[in-house]
Amino acid sequence: MSGLNSSLSTPFHVTQLRHLTERTQRDSYWIRRLNDECINLSQRLELEYMAHRSTRDELNAEKRFRLDLAEVNGQLQQELLETQQKLIREQEQHSKTTDELDRLHKWCYRVDGLVDVMRLEEDSKLRLDDRSRQIADIIVDIESKIEEEYRSHLQKQDKCIVELQRTIPGGGASRRILLPRRERASGAYKMETILE
Repeated sequence: MSGLNSSLSTPFHVTQLRHLTERTQRDSYWIRRLNDECINLSQRLELEYMAHRSTRDELNAEKRFRLDLAEVNGQLQQELLETQQKLIREQEQHSKTTDELDRLHKWCYRVDGLVDVMRLEEDSKLRLDDRSRQIADIIVDIESKIEEEYRSHLQKQDKCIVELQRTIPGGGASRRILLPRRERASGAYKMETILE
């Protein structure tokens, strides 16, 4: 009787063991699948992280570039403002110098007229006064020195104004003023202005 029970219980254990083995195999299969999926997801996550870090670095670089650009732009705006103010001062000084030169020319012209009158009086008396000649020579020498001094000063101002106008966007046409030139034949002065 005990032998019969033993023979009947053996297939049950075998069947149970078979089920456990199959279940273990299925579990092992799904474990491998899940492990492979975890590896795949981990690799994708690493790629996403690298892409995110690269994008973050690019954004930081772009931010630094914009900050640097804003700083440079501010400096250029300040330099432009200073250049414009300097140009205005140079133009005002140029105008004052031109007015002063014109006043001196008128004064010299009157003195020349006075000297001419004195010479006419001397010619009418048929004699030459050495003192009158000395005065005339001194006046001519003063005129030459004044013209040379203002010529050099105006040339420097013209050059400075032209350079400042070139540095300012939309500065417009440049204006170059030629210095007065004494016409000895007529005893007059001419001021030529050329618009370029």
